[in-house]
Amino acid sequence: LQGGADDDTFRDGLGGDTIYGGTTLADDGIATIDTAIYAAGAIIGWNGTAWTVNSGANGTDVLYGIEKLTIGTQSYWLVDGTGNGAFVTLQEANDAATAGDTVLVAPVTLSGASSITKGLTILGLNNDGVVGTGARGAESVLSGSVTVTAAAAGLVTFDGLKFLNTTASG
Repeated sequence: LQGGADDDTFRDGLGGDTIYGGTTLADDGIATIDTAIYAAGAIIGWNGTAWTVNSGANGTDVLYGIEKLTIGTQSYWLVDGTGNGAFVTLQEANDAATAGDTVLVAPVTLSGASSITKGLTILGLNNDGVVGTGARGAESVLSGSVTVTAAAAGLVTFDGLKFLNTTASG
């Protein structure tokens, strides 16, 4: 399935599909927001190169160029660092999200500064209850400064992420 040059919305259907939110595999940048909508209970995953959604009987979809997922009533904003499947930076996802949403970070290293300005849950792939001594998968890494501003309404939660900051403070 392939979208066009504007905002596109895809709904879960029968069979496992490959969904292209933009006009090409490389997406159409963040000028548009492409959305995939699934029923409650669908499971988000990462296949090594792209986001996936397993909706049970309807199979597993592979997503390219999809910035937003809605599963039931929860909104998820996808960050993969490449622009081939989602947002390139954490800041882009923060800017698009609404308080209460979840940002998912693929197992990549995101560099640069980010300012979290609203109550969000920010999750790396190692967020699914893996205890500190348990086996972990590839890391979702935030490298650089991440600032949570006083204006952030609500709770900001980080889980399953590795933080690297190569600058000293003060």
